[in-house]
Amino acid sequence: MNKILIVFITTLISCSATAQNLSTIKRVDAVVPYGSKKMSKTDVSSFVKANFKYSEIDIDKAVVYQNNHLLISYWDIFANPDFRQKLEKVQKGIVYSIKEDGHTLDYSKIITVNGIRYFVIQYEKNNESVIRFYSEIQPDGVNANGIIQFKKPYEEEAQKALQELLPTIKFKIN
Repeated sequence: MNKILIVFITTLISCSATAQNLSTIKRVDAVVPYGSKKMSKTDVSSFVKANFKYSEIDIDKAVVYQNNHLLISYWDIFANPDFRQKLEKVQKGIVYSIKEDGHTLDYSKIITVNGIRYFVIQYEKNNESVIRFYSEIQPDGVNANGIIQFKKPYEEEAQKALQELLPTIKFKIN
C-alpha cells in the first residue's frame, strides 16, 4: 500500500495522470555504470524478491540494470504544458509524501549537471534505501526520471552510480 501511495502522489505531483503520456525510453538515453547488466522483467522480479522487501521501480516503464548490489533504472515522462511544474514544487510535494509514508529522509536537493537541473532525493525504510532523480522538464515537455535501489551498507556504491549516470543523460530531439 505504501508503494502505491508514493507512486500515486509522485505521479500526481509531477503531472496530472490524465494529461501525461508515459513513454518507455523513447526520448531519454543514458550510459549506466561499467559492469551493469540489463535486466528483463523476470530478472528484476527475481532480484527484488531475493534482495528487497519491495521495489518502487515500474518495470513496465523503466529500463533496469543490475550493478552488483544495486538496481539502477531510468525512464522518461512527457508532461503536457498545463501540468508542468518547477522542480522546487515537485521537491516540496515528494518530500512531504516520503515523510508521511514513514520513510527516513536522508537528503533532498536540486543540483545541476551538464546544464540540466535535477531534483535528487534519498530516503530509507527498514535498511532499504532509494535514490530518486527527476530532471527539469525540457522545452519539449520531456523529463528524465530514475531510481537506484540498494541496501544501506551499499550507499557509497549507489552514490557513485548516481554520479556516473547523471552526466550521461541525453535528451533525444525529434
